[in-house]
Amino acid sequence: MKNAVKGAANGARPRPGSGAQLSFGEEFGEGRGEGRCAGRRRRGFGNGRPRAANGAVNGAAKRRANGAAPAARRLTLTGQASAVVFVEQMLRQAVAFGASDAHLEKYEHCARLRYRLDGVLRRIETGAFLFNEYTSVSTRIKLLAGLDIAEHRLPQDGRFSFSCEHGAADVRVSVVPLISGERIVLRILDSGGFDSALDHLGMGGAELALFRRALRMSQGMILVTGPTGSGKTTTLYAALRELNGEPGGELGGAPGGAPGGEGINILTAEDPVERRIEGINQVEVRESIGLGFADALRAFLRQDPEVILVGEIRDLETADIAMKAGLTGHLVMSTLHTASVAGTITRLVNIGLPEYLVGAALTLVVSQRLVRAICPHCREPCPAQALPPLPPALVAAQLHRGRGCAHCHHTGHAGRCAIYEMVMMDEDLRRAVSAYSAAPAKVTQQINERRLCSLQEAGQKLLRDGVISPAEYVRVLT
Repeated sequence: MKNAVKGAANGARPRPGSGAQLSFGEEFGEGRGEGRCAGRRRRGFGNGRPRAANGAVNGAAKRRANGAAPAARRLTLTGQASAVVFVEQMLRQAVAFGASDAHLEKYEHCARLRYRLDGVLRRIETGAFLFNEYTSVSTRIKLLAGLDIAEHRLPQDGRFSFSCEHGAADVRVSVVPLISGERIVLRILDSGGFDSALDHLGMGGAELALFRRALRMSQGMILVTGPTGSGKTTTLYAALRELNGEPGGELGGAPGGAPGGEGINILTAEDPVERRIEGINQVEVRESIGLGFADALRAFLRQDPEVILVGEIRDLETADIAMKAGLTGHLVMSTLHTASVAGTITRLVNIGLPEYLVGAALTLVVSQRLVRAICPHCREPCPAQALPPLPPALVAAQLHRGRGCAHCHHTGHAGRCAIYEMVMMDEDLRRAVSAYSAAPAKVTQQINERRLCSLQEAGQKLLRDGVISPAEYVRVLT
């Protein structure tokens, strides 16, 4: 199956005499027909996505920033083209753009294709082809992913890989039946554009030192929190690579000073495994066969690990096993969907963990976001009349925005930056967390006193430095 997939992705071409012509146009199609959706357009950080001015750019964004000719922004199909060719070109274009996802949707009178670029969906012009050939396109994708092409009533998930200019790319496929047809989302994991060294994530010097200090500990729990798409997995992969002793890491070894690579046993439970890392033992959880995060964790504890990564804490059972593992000689890392460091403590207590266990096991809590950076080619001062509502301290500052140009696909943005809020646990904070129910405000106060800076303060610094626009600050941080 894998060879067939690679062959389809690499070698499929229009048949001679079929009249199939594929061309990449120059615009997103902002003009005619914009009000109707008929055939439309759209991990290094965040699944291989950009690293911008302060450190966080994927391959496509980096080429644009260096002044290279911009990649195609609209997929245009002229004449007749097969579904095989369309899918191949869609995948190649998505990788060239640095898209993290491709969305295909069909409605009663139209169909559209969109790419998620720098966290925002953008339409891609497909003319009438996608609407007319939607069934053939969805069938082709299902075949590549090993799904049942006859099933149109139930959701399906699959995966396949294909080769592109930057190397191999993994694609995760999700199909959901709608009343108007099947909606398909392709999650594109381009390993060629993935750069996840800790030094390249955009952390400040103090933040990086604090994070590495937590990684040096022989036991405890590191939690990376934030909404979906905020780069949590990328941060944890960077930590794993450093613990694994890969080049570019300052630690180059195991917690407690043991040598990296050969001297450390790292186990991960992920859903799904987004990046394969040599030397790390990765398990993909499958709830359908009874292999959940908690099941994997229990098995890991019999495998003599130094480091355990749990992709996400979703329930009390997983949280309880992970916390207790962090108290028994293991360094445990995981993610949680919370808005702030203080909200992380609240969430852990609310799902049912004993307060004393939360206070004793936690070592470091990181809250993070990804913000889009202004394109350096069209950066300009932001007129006062165009400013959104901002904190008073920012109104008098000279702020900037992106006008939009060919290099950034007329979006005004190129790449993304990560911003962080970190708190290291100490004895006073542990005692406060252990008595959380009696005085939750005291926990919040102590967290605010210990954090290096808040997410809002980090965003305001980028705003004053001209890295992000006022609109982006408001979109992500207010």
